Amino acid sequence: MSSSDSLSLQIAYTPSGGASWTGGLTYQKNLVTALQEYAPHVKIYMLTEQVGKLSFQDDKSISVRYPPSASKFSSLVNRITQHFGYDFLLAKTLRSIPGGDVNLIFPGRFRAQKGVAVLNWIPDFQYIHLPEMYSRHQIEDLNDKFKQGIGNSTLVLLSSQDAYNDFQKFSPQTTHKARVMHFVAHIPKNLYEADLQGVIDQYHLPEKFIYLPNQFWKHKNHLIVFEAMRILNSKKVYPFVVCTGNPVDSRNPLYFAELIQRISEWNLRSQVAFLGLIPHSHVYMLIRQSICVINPSLFEGWSTTVEEAKSVGKRVLLSDLSVHREQNPPESVYFDPHDPTQLADILAEYWGGGQPGPDLELEQKARYDIPDRTKKFVETFVSIASEAVGMAQG
Repeated sequence: MSSSDSLSLQIAYTPSGGASWTGGLTYQKNLVTALQEYAPHVKIYMLTEQVGKLSFQDDKSISVRYPPSASKFSSLVNRITQHFGYDFLLAKTLRSIPGGDVNLIFPGRFRAQKGVAVLNWIPDFQYIHLPEMYSRHQIEDLNDKFKQGIGNSTLVLLSSQDAYNDFQKFSPQTTHKARVMHFVAHIPKNLYEADLQGVIDQYHLPEKFIYLPNQFWKHKNHLIVFEAMRILNSKKVYPFVVCTGNPVDSRNPLYFAELIQRISEWNLRSQVAFLGLIPHSHVYMLIRQSICVINPSLFEGWSTTVEEAKSVGKRVLLSDLSVHREQNPPESVYFDPHDPTQLADILAEYWGGGQPGPDLELEQKARYDIPDRTKKFVETFVSIASEAVGMAQG
C-alpha cells in the first residue's frame, strides 16, 4: 500500500482496557506509539474520559472527551440505539470534533455515522476454552457482545492465527470479515541506559530473580509456579520470583487471597515478592534484570508478557500453548502448564545456571529486529484499516 492510499486515514480511537484490564491499555499504547513513529500521516483522535493528553500521545494526536457530557435522557437514548447497533453518543462525539473527518472507529462495536468504517477487535475467545472460569451470565454476555460487534463491524481484527481458528468456529458465516495482526511491544526510550540497580533498590529486591509479570487472574496459573517452587524447596533449591500485576480478579475475587494462603502454607513467603501494579517502564527494567521471564498461563490471545520480553531480548519460559508457539520468542522453553514437576526441573536448571541482568546477545538481536518488526506491525494495521475504510465508503 502506498503512502497516498493511507494519508486519508483518520481514526477515532475508542477506549480499550483500564485498571481492571491493563492489557487493553498496553495494546492501545503499543499501536498508537508505533503509528506515531512509522505512519505519521495517520490522524488519531483519542476518545478518552481523561482531561489532557495521554502519556504516550504526541502533538499530532488529539484528545477528545468521550463520552461527552450527557443528560440521563441522552444516556437512555444511547442504550436504546445500541440495541440496534448504533451508538448515539459516539456519533455526537464525532460531530463535535472541530474540522474532524473521521473515517474509522477502532476498536468499534457500534455504527456511528454513514460511511465511517467500524474495525472491531476481539482479543481472544478464552471463555470458550475455559468456561469454568466464567458464570453462565458472563458467557451469555460475551456471546452476545461478540456477535453484535461482528455484525456491526466492517472488519474484525484478531491478534493471532489461533484466535482466527476460533473465530472460524464461532462465526463461520462471517469469516470473510476476519483479519489477523500480530502486535509488537514498543521499547521505552533510554531503556538500555536505565539504572537497573535503582529499580532493584526501590522495590527491595535481590539482584537475582525470575520475573512473572501477569495479572493475578486464575487462568494466568501462578499456582503452578509456586507448586514447582515447593518441589524445589524439598531439594534445597530456593529460586526467588518477582510478581507484578493487578491483584483483583473480578471473576474469582478470592483468588489472590488463596495464592497468599498457599504461599504461607508452603513456606515460600521469603521467596516471592508481590509488587502489584507498577509503572510500565519498571516492568521493562525488571525484565532486563531478571534471569528469565515466565508465563505459565492456561490461555492467551497474544501474550503481552511474551511480546515485551521478545522486544527487550530476554529468555522466556512458556506454557505450551499454540499461541505461545505462534509468538515464538527466541530461545524459549515450553512446559506443560499442568505439570509442576516438569516446571520444577526447568526452574532448577535456569536458577542454577542463569545470570541476572541483561543478556547482551539477545538484546543486540532484539534491538536490531524491532524496527522492522514494528514497521510490519504498522503496515499490517494501516492496510487492514484502509481496507475497512474503502469498504465503508465504496
